[in-house]
Amino acid sequence: MVGSFLLGALVVWTLVRTGQRRRLAHARRRGQRAETLGFRLLARHGYRVLRREVRSYSTLEVDGRRVKFPVRADGIARRRWRRYVVEIKSGASATLRHRETRRQCIEYALSYRCHGVLLVDPEAGRIWVIKI
Repeated sequence: MVGSFLLGALVVWTLVRTGQRRRLAHARRRGQRAETLGFRLLARHGYRVLRREVRSYSTLEVDGRRVKFPVRADGIARRRWRRYVVEIKSGASATLRHRETRRQCIEYALSYRCHGVLLVDPEAGRIWVIKI
């Protein structure tokens, strides 16, 4: 009785984990596809992609001490001698109405020394230029 219960619980746990892995893999593939399409969209609109997956650091002062933390943007692009941080989003998060996207764009605008942030939605074929 206990053995069959444990076996059943193990089967359910395995099915749940497999479903989670599949959802994560699907989201990862969707993100990679969106990035590829997003960089192509930028090129079609006259932007030159200088770098992809750009890491930087930002600092905050907390209780009188500087705290440094890493920041990673999807890329850096240039158009007409202006440099922009690139953030590619798809689906519901591809709008500034989405709180996390808005916060991310503000963080990038403050962390990278560029003219602004390009929020790219490849599914809608849109590029927004965001300046702070």
